[in-house]
Amino acid sequence: MSTNHGSQHAEPYHVVNDVNAAYVELLSAVCAVDRIRMRHSFEDVVKHCEPGLLKKTARSANAICSYFAKLQEHLQK
Repeated sequence: MSTNHGSQHAEPYHVVNDVNAAYVELLSAVCAVDRIRMRHSFEDVVKHCEPGLLKKTARSANAICSYFAKLQEHLQK
């Protein structure tokens, strides 16, 4: 079963370019999370942030983890 949601025959250059761009954006996200962790306690984040924002953020992080976990599983075969 294919999990490809894009074009059926993507150009290799575009695939590599998109993954490289995502990598840079993920590094930026990791830095942003590290900055939050260094500046604020977990309790303060939960206390002061809107629950909706935290839920959206958690859903986004989970979606990223899920996608890359599938890629990692494929690489380990």
